[in-house]
Amino acid sequence: MELTEPHLSRAVDPGEAELLNLNDFDELRALFDAAHPEHWFHRPMLAHGLYMGLRDGSGALIAAGGTHVHSPRYRVVTLGNVVTAPAQRGRGLATRLTAALCQRLLPRMDTIALNVRAKNAPALRVYRKLGFEIVTNYWEMLLTAR
Repeated sequence: MELTEPHLSRAVDPGEAELLNLNDFDELRALFDAAHPEHWFHRPMLAHGLYMGLRDGSGALIAAGGTHVHSPRYRVVTLGNVVTAPAQRGRGLATRLTAALCQRLLPRMDTIALNVRAKNAPALRVYRKLGFEIVTNYWEMLLTAR
């Protein structure tokens, strides 16, 4: 999906989304383990990308996401690893978090894109609400040697 209507992302209140850094790695990794056990999140992704998070009243990280690939030279970025703690889903956190990422990136990126599973209806609703549209299909495979 590609952000084709950025005004929709700009119109969403991102709440108290904050930048994350390497000091947040253990907590972020625990969130991914709980919310999306088959994740591919690793420390260099946090070290070299832009990650943001939302916390609850006690300060616990309850939603996060960031960049997978970015090229400042070509002004292109791909978002990824957007997760919400299972007990916190359905409260609009992914919408606020993704809006926060878009708002932070729009001034310096011309293209903001992401991959989402075609069967992930809640995520598709979030991204469409924020101005993303499907521009192509993406096939992901895992090959193993026999």
